[in-house]
Amino acid sequence: DGSFSIKAKDGTLLLAGKTDDHPASYPIECDGGVIGWVSGHQEAALLASRISYAAECEHEKQTLTRRSAQKGGTEAVMKHMEKYFLHFDQAPDVIYTTDTDFRIVSISASVKKHLGYLPEELIGKPFTELGILTEESLARAVTDTMRIFNGELVVSAEYELIAKDGTIKIAEMRNASIYKDGKVSLIVAVARDITDKKKAERALELSEV
Repeated sequence: DGSFSIKAKDGTLLLAGKTDDHPASYPIECDGGVIGWVSGHQEAALLASRISYAAECEHEKQTLTRRSAQKGGTEAVMKHMEKYFLHFDQAPDVIYTTDTDFRIVSISASVKKHLGYLPEELIGKPFTELGILTEESLARAVTDTMRIFNGELVVSAEYELIAKDGTIKIAEMRNASIYKDGKVSLIVAVARDITDKKKAERALELSEV
């Protein structure tokens, strides 16, 4: 089944699924340490891995920014940056960060494969003004984003996206929050294209009618 729960490092329950019968727990890791746990069946390990990956990417980016400012772009920092961007841009899913003004702060190169846009066409612009979400999905995305920045936990969501060629894609989003001074400053999300999966499920439903 799809039930799961998410706990902070200290054991505080952040989100509970359908049942407390969770036989396995998987760590959410960042910067070499465990920052939380996902417990559950089937997708729990995948969810923990994806949240960890997104958190690690954002942590790496923030670290690079600080080091570049402190060391003026030394050779060691440049090598670290090269490693980070190679890792980030080769991600199969689309990884992106959003700020409190709904602006896309960063997005992986894989967005070109899935939606047809180059990262530079989206970075720095509010997703509300890009026309990449259907009307219904845009309304939900805005609501979900506001909830996260207000401190609520919205771990996953599904939205209909509009590719550059007009094709409608269905994406599953997994979200994680980045805090600064006790408040959510950025949302890190991993978007997975589940269009084919949804089509297959719909076809199966129709065949059983």
